[in-house]
Amino acid sequence: MDHPDVARRDLSSLRTLTHIGASAPPALRRRARERLGPVIQHTYGASEMGIVSALRPAEHDPDDPERATSAGRVLPGVEVRFRRDDGTLDPAYGVMEVRSPAMAHGYRRRPAEQAAHFVDGWYRTGDLGRLGADGHLHVLGRAADCAVVDGRLVTPTGIEDTLMRLPAVRYAVVVADPDHDRRVAAVQAWPRGEIDPASCREAVAAEHGETVAATLVVVPFGEVPLTEQGKPDRAAILAHAPA
Repeated sequence: MDHPDVARRDLSSLRTLTHIGASAPPALRRRARERLGPVIQHTYGASEMGIVSALRPAEHDPDDPERATSAGRVLPGVEVRFRRDDGTLDPAYGVMEVRSPAMAHGYRRRPAEQAAHFVDGWYRTGDLGRLGADGHLHVLGRAADCAVVDGRLVTPTGIEDTLMRLPAVRYAVVVADPDHDRRVAAVQAWPRGEIDPASCREAVAAEHGETVAATLVVVPFGEVPLTEQGKPDRAAILAHAPA
């Protein structure tokens, strides 16, 4: 969507473009809609459990902030439930567990992962989520990466959205680094642009608090490293962070 030719191409035949695999902060969703039209479909799922939910192009509402963070409605035949930190089930908030006809039977020769994720016929995703009043699913991020700081929930996607609303920032990925009690932000500038780490931290402080900004390490990248699947390479991002 950032290709320089996009503005002069006829995209009228494009009907649907599906996004899956990594978080899509509202800033990125708005950019996609502005450049490609109302064709983006956001989906949530994984190889272990299949597709769980979908926000179809017609369901997008750029004026509704809830839709800007939504993964859509849970698909027919798929069940989602939420588990709190204390192990109790909650009707609308917690770490998500999924049961689906498309769910895998387990991991081949990986007994530890099998026991951790496939429990009593449900797949424990490790993702923190909530169910909105309108029935839309919201995936907040990996539970291990989310934290309550100074009384409010801080998520990598929330910080990424803050950074990507800065004029200099094309793309940002935030990875929690619990070993050093910090978060690492891989930040990519627009062509011929430059990243100012101090400005990034100021923006984060204004929206997420001084505590979050003080423990945020901003690492400029020419290109954010990706895995072979096209997802952000979390290990590579952490490896580039200063010790």
